[in-house]
Amino acid sequence: MAAEIAAHLDWPMHVLAVKKLAHPENLEYAIGAVGLQDFVIDDPHADISKEYVDREVSRLQQLLRKREASYHQPELNVDGKTVIIVDDGIATGLTMRYAISELRTHKPRSIIIAVPVAAADAVRELHPLVDEFVVLHVPPCFGAVGEWYENFAEVTDADVQRCLHLNVPERDSRVLR
Repeated sequence: MAAEIAAHLDWPMHVLAVKKLAHPENLEYAIGAVGLQDFVIDDPHADISKEYVDREVSRLQQLLRKREASYHQPELNVDGKTVIIVDDGIATGLTMRYAISELRTHKPRSIIIAVPVAAADAVRELHPLVDEFVVLHVPPCFGAVGEWYENFAEVTDADVQRCLHLNVPERDSRVLR
C-alpha cells in the first residue's frame, strides 16, 4: 500500500523499523511495540514474564536490524516535510503510536496516517497525535486486521526490497512536499 501511495504522489518511500510485541498466548494481540533502539509496553501485564519480554525485544530488534541493513535506505530526512504513515490496518494502535513518536523526533511539518481499516478505539487515541487521519473503514467490532482482507499474505522482505528499489534514482532526487 505504501508503494502505491508513494508512486501515485511521486514521493519517496521509507520503511520505519517498528514491530508489534505480541502477547505470548495470542500473537495477534499487541502488548507493545519494538523499534531499533527502544521498546514500549502499553500496560504492565502481570501474566507475562520479564524474560519473555526481554527475549522477544531482543529477537525483534535483531530482525529489525537485519531488515534495516537489507533495505539499503537513505537516511530518514523528514525535517519540515509532510509524512504519510501507511499500514495495512490498526488494531491496538501501539506500533502506530511508536512510529508517530519516532517520527516526531525528526521534526516533520505534518504527519498523516493512511490505513484501509482501523479499530475505533485506536482511531480515537491516535487522531489527536497526527495532523490528518485517513481510514477507509472503522468497523463496529474489530478483532484483528487480517479478518478484513480476502488475502492477508505476509509482505516478504523481498517484496519490500523490490518496492524500495523500483525508482531508486528518482526516489533520491524527489522532495517531500
